[in-house]
Amino acid sequence: MASHKSALKTASYACALKRARERVSQLLSKRGAIALTITVTTLFAVGDFVAPGELNVSIFYALSVALAGRVRSRRFLWAITGMCVLLAYAGLAVGPQPGAPVLLAMYINRSFVALGLAMVAAIVHQRIRILERLEQARDLQRRQNESLLDAETELRRVNEELEHRVDREVQRRLEVEQELHQAQKMEAIGQLTGGVAHDFNNLLTIVIGNLELIVARSSIDESCRRLAETALHGAEDGSRLTQQLLSFARRGRLDSETLAIDRVLDAVMALARRAIGETIEVFIEVGDDLWSCCADQAQLRSALLNLVINARDAMPEGGRVVIAARNVTFGEDAVDLARGEYVHITVQDTGAGMPPDVVNRAFEPFFTTKEIGKGSGLGLSMVYGFAKQSGGTVRIESAPNCGTTVHLYLPRTTLSSVAEPAPERPIPFQKKSATILVVEDEPGVRQLTAESLEGCGYRVMQAADARAAVPMLERETIDLLVSDIVMPGGMSGLDLAEEVRHRYRNLPVLLTTGYAEAIDRVTAQGQRFELLQKPFRPNDLTAKIHQMLNLGGERQSA
Repeated sequence: MASHKSALKTASYACALKRARERVSQLLSKRGAIALTITVTTLFAVGDFVAPGELNVSIFYALSVALAGRVRSRRFLWAITGMCVLLAYAGLAVGPQPGAPVLLAMYINRSFVALGLAMVAAIVHQRIRILERLEQARDLQRRQNESLLDAETELRRVNEELEHRVDREVQRRLEVEQELHQAQKMEAIGQLTGGVAHDFNNLLTIVIGNLELIVARSSIDESCRRLAETALHGAEDGSRLTQQLLSFARRGRLDSETLAIDRVLDAVMALARRAIGETIEVFIEVGDDLWSCCADQAQLRSALLNLVINARDAMPEGGRVVIAARNVTFGEDAVDLARGEYVHITVQDTGAGMPPDVVNRAFEPFFTTKEIGKGSGLGLSMVYGFAKQSGGTVRIESAPNCGTTVHLYLPRTTLSSVAEPAPERPIPFQKKSATILVVEDEPGVRQLTAESLEGCGYRVMQAADARAAVPMLERETIDLLVSDIVMPGGMSGLDLAEEVRHRYRNLPVLLTTGYAEAIDRVTAQGQRFELLQKPFRPNDLTAKIHQMLNLGGERQSA
């Protein structure tokens, strides 16, 4: 109980002290100081008028001046000081009058009091000025601190923005470097693949040709014929594989034409519905006023169908495939595309997606994540080679459990649609005795060509390179020239054909090659020379020779 009373008493003391502090704070405020100063001065004046005394005036009027300093107004300070001086003299004049000697002494004393009040006022005045300067310095310091704080905040914001820009630029450069590294890697793989595929073309020409000659002979028994036919089928598969490798290496032949992409997508859509089954939905989305492209229609259909089949394999339990096309324009910031207008074709699925390491290798030849026997690993490689050779590119966007989107970009063309060429009139098969010069640097291909033509009754002469063929053309009467295009010795088959064209205008020329670049060079010459692409079969060669001889060289002289 006693402790409770003690606590109550302590609380009451605390409340009283708080109230006293609040009142003192009010008195010490500017308005409180003015009121207190005027009140005290009035009281001192009344007391001085009633009983003037030196001690009262010197002490209490000095107190009024000191209180006036609390207002921190120099005008108010000197006003109170002047009032106190007047009141000090007025107190002697109005109050009880002593004798003359005493009154004179009191006036002299009041004069010293007035001087003292002036000195006190001067001291207070100086103090007010010091306080004002201190407050100005504090305000200046506060403003400087605020400015510094604002500057620090702005600097922090600028640094954060700069760091963000640097991070973004570094990330962009890393992406560009990765894309460039990927492009260089694909280019190196393409060059290696193209060289190997070209060499395989010569080898397959020899294998396919000799196997076909074996099958055509009637002297072999049926079991040997079946073995040869099986080997021939395998060689033909190898030929198709070689063509796929050449497509990836951008060395395959493209029969480019102006295409309406929306019509191509409609044709692909019809094929896709039959290829993917009933558990997968297929949709097509085509933008307005879709541009035309110059590309190989068969290759484009094959590429899109390949992408749809890949999407199907990624969704064994069903899903959704969307084939879309729209117009896009790229500026200078594109990494693997030239500046210009493109048709953007996408094939998007809702399958399992691919991790980044698989995406980075998806276009490499023979790379596949499918089970053995379910994929050759050349599908996306062919799409990549076709896109690059057509002047565009292809990209993959994928993540695990997020599906895959393949972006195919083909450059826009402003050429009008090209009419389909009329079918050529078949030439009747007729044997004709003639002398044919075969120019081929590969001995196996040269021997196969010679034997195939000799089997048809032609007289065949052989040359290992173009320079060796020139004197033979001068010595012998040649009815037809068969020449490879890419040969050593500094003179190509195309150079030889031009020389023959210049010297022997009516001499038919048949050029053979497996290089797409060489095919393009011949195509650029128009219809001046006939062309047979490797690997070719003996029947294809002899049929072409028969056709050219039956025409009597008219096509070359046209």
